[in-house]
Amino acid sequence: MSETTSNNQPTTSAQEKAVRPEKDLQETLALIKRYLPLVLTGIAVALAVGFALFTIQQRREMARERAAELFASAATAEEFRELIDTYPEAPEAPLALLALASSKYREGDYDGAEDHYRRFLDRYSDHPLRAMAELGLAHCEEAAGRLEAAAEAFTAFAATHEDHFLAPLAKLGAARTQFQLGDEAAARAIYEAISNDPEHPWQRQAENEWRNLRRTQRVPVVLPDVIE
Repeated sequence: MSETTSNNQPTTSAQEKAVRPEKDLQETLALIKRYLPLVLTGIAVALAVGFALFTIQQRREMARERAAELFASAATAEEFRELIDTYPEAPEAPLALLALASSKYREGDYDGAEDHYRRFLDRYSDHPLRAMAELGLAHCEEAAGRLEAAAEAFTAFAATHEDHFLAPLAKLGAARTQFQLGDEAAARAIYEAISNDPEHPWQRQAENEWRNLRRTQRVPVVLPDVIE
């Protein structure tokens, strides 16, 4: 059956089908015009955020590179201090702080070295090298003549970090300070426990220290430029 009238005009159904695509197009254009500003704004915001994050990342990478360069070339206390103050979040900053503390110790500035070790412990409390700062504090106590505090610090370190690679140094420090405090028996026990173990990496050091202590009745010269 034909869908046209006797005058070959489209029926109402055919007319609606012909008009619908144009109507859909107009509605689509209307929606685009309505929401395009929002879409463009969203894209602009996304681009701005992305650019900001990229810029921040680039600056961080540049800062890390600069910090690494400073640490590699640093040779003085001032250069280490510059790195610490300028790039406190850089991975090299904790290392620079330990280096600065060690530098102060070698100069005989034990209080200055102690301050830097404590600063390390306060600022980088969870750092893997925390034990080095703790042992550094004990050495500062010993070098400054505070033997009782040093003996306690060395003993506590050895007990707390029994399996740490620095534990033998703490034990030797405890032995030295206890010997100077008059407890020769305690010192001998520590030295003999290490020196009688042929596989112990610090056997020779223990033997030499014990021999020097018995001969001189004083701390062996570890840092000639700072120990009287």
